[in-house]
Amino acid sequence: MSADKIDESGVGDINPWGGPDRPSPALAAAYERMTESLRNFQNIVSAARPTAAVADEISGILDTAAGALAEFAVDESAQIAGRQTRYPGRSQAMSPVLRYKSQSMEEVTGSVEFGRFYLATLTWYRH
Repeated sequence: MSADKIDESGVGDINPWGGPDRPSPALAAAYERMTESLRNFQNIVSAARPTAAVADEISGILDTAAGALAEFAVDESAQIAGRQTRYPGRSQAMSPVLRYKSQSMEEVTGSVEFGRFYLATLTWYRH
């Protein structure tokens, strides 16, 4: 990928879809907002020490949200997660978001921020 193909988000213009399954711009943006909310939730969960009652309530809310999305499950080849190259993080929440600053055929520079979700599991090593 050449450096002149990097857009304002710092992400190159790669089309991983190869067919008609590419989401509309409105769906792409909404899905990215949903993924960003999930990333935020993961950080808050990692930082939280709720009561059992609150944990049970949140579990119910998450089960309801998962049920609402379950009816929209598609084959892996049509999924949106991990394939939105126009967004830093590609609309997936498994790994931290890499924000590209520049890239060429020889080099990529960027930054990544590790929130509590990624760091909280390391605290037990200190004790």
